[in-house]
Amino acid sequence: MPIGSFADTGKIESEVIVLSRALLEITDATLNYGDDPDNPAPYEVKDKDGELLFTADPNINIVVEVVDDYDEGDNDNKKFFDKVYLKQNKNTDAWGVGENSKGGMLLKAHPKYGSKHFENPGPVDEMDLKGFQFEAATEQKEDRSGKKLDGTRIAWKTVGVVPDRSKKKAVQEEIDKEVEEQLPEADEKLMTSSLG
Repeated sequence: MPIGSFADTGKIESEVIVLSRALLEITDATLNYGDDPDNPAPYEVKDKDGELLFTADPNINIVVEVVDDYDEGDNDNKKFFDKVYLKQNKNTDAWGVGENSKGGMLLKAHPKYGSKHFENPGPVDEMDLKGFQFEAATEQKEDRSGKKLDGTRIAWKTVGVVPDRSKKKAVQEEIDKEVEEQLPEADEKLMTSSLG
């Protein structure tokens, strides 16, 4: 008996999505902290035969969705993988979110942590990133040497809070209402002047 088929709309592809500004949301986060999740440290990545491929810094693997591409919507709902790497504190040797990093910019834009978080840094719950919306540009992935790779990443220096556009929207609605009210008057004047 034949089976049915369907389009998998939740697919994450490694296409390149370059946006100058977009509304993004982190839909999933996975901690890659090595052997002890409570003490992030560099860890070895091995192939299926157990051969060492490389050593990775602790990181949070995230799935990012384009909620609104602020354009025609061609990129809306597309998803991509990105990583938030932890940094080693030179004073304590502990690994955490550094202020001048992708993770730091995300925390500064996050309503729970905010722009002043690093003035008196405290503990961070990485799972607060799930469901978090922010604005940022996106760019093509690169390796450490600058070689372009397939895929998209957050342009971390552009991460910011989603602005409150309700005031701007209210002003635009008021202008639209005034224009609508003035249109019948303008049409009537135009008809009167063309008859006379």
